[in-house]
Amino acid sequence: MGALDAFYTTWSQARTTFGEGAPTTGDSFDGSARLREMKSTMESAAPDDRWQGTAAQAYAAKNAEHAAVYGKLADLDQRMATEVSRAAGVVNAGRQNLEQIQSWVTSMDASIPPGQSAETMRMILARRGLGQVSDTVQRSTEEMGAIGGRVDDIRREYDEVAGETKKAAGWKENPPPVPDEDDRTHDEKVADWLLKWKDLQAEVQDLWRTRPPDGTPDGPIVEAWRERRRELMKKQGELAQEAAELGIEIGGTPPPTAQTPTPRPGTSNIAPAGLPTTPRPGPTSVQGLRLP
Repeated sequence: MGALDAFYTTWSQARTTFGEGAPTTGDSFDGSARLREMKSTMESAAPDDRWQGTAAQAYAAKNAEHAAVYGKLADLDQRMATEVSRAAGVVNAGRQNLEQIQSWVTSMDASIPPGQSAETMRMILARRGLGQVSDTVQRSTEEMGAIGGRVDDIRREYDEVAGETKKAAGWKENPPPVPDEDDRTHDEKVADWLLKWKDLQAEVQDLWRTRPPDGTPDGPIVEAWRERRRELMKKQGELAQEAAELGIEIGGTPPPTAQTPTPRPGTSNIAPAGLPTTPRPGPTSVQGLRLP
């Protein structure tokens, strides 16, 4: 084995550790824009001067808590995306450095004149090349380690936000048995219901945005969309029943269904107001709420 054979073998092994293809950046993980949009939506839903009283105050407080959670999640999402992009940058830099090292060694090898000292010069060249490969791998490993530490910190902050959300909702780590009677006041129940209804409206909007295009053949994507629609139909029915018990009147107009295609056997195009049908497009129906 020649002096440079060991270098090329080691170089090839090091290059393999950096993988192939373009590394994934944080763009595909960054949901901060959508989360900030949801934060703005929650803030715009704060009660105005037309609604006063303890129910309005309770709703405003919980609405503000929800908006703050969306803001924190948006910041965390953006930070996580930044770290993913940094990791991609480390991979690209490592690949480029290895390519430059190989090119330099190959060029230097070609310039070594023949003679008794040629093999000695190649041994020196191989050692220098191996040292540069080692430095590149070590530097990349250290940078990835630092990124991993920051990612762990972000994950802990995600967990903290989740804990704050549960605490705001009244969750406890080891809650006592829940009594049968609900000791919340009527105003508190109304405020909780309004938040759940607002969340449902956001989910319905997402459902419209992800509606499969007309003519999409049946498959996993279409079936997953239909399953999500069934879940929201059930949730809407449950909230409607709860609204009736609380004395809340729900108003609104469902999306137009006059031109809805004839459903297949075993399916239905009839849906509660605000929920889209498959595959008919249409605007999201935003339900109006009138308190008693």
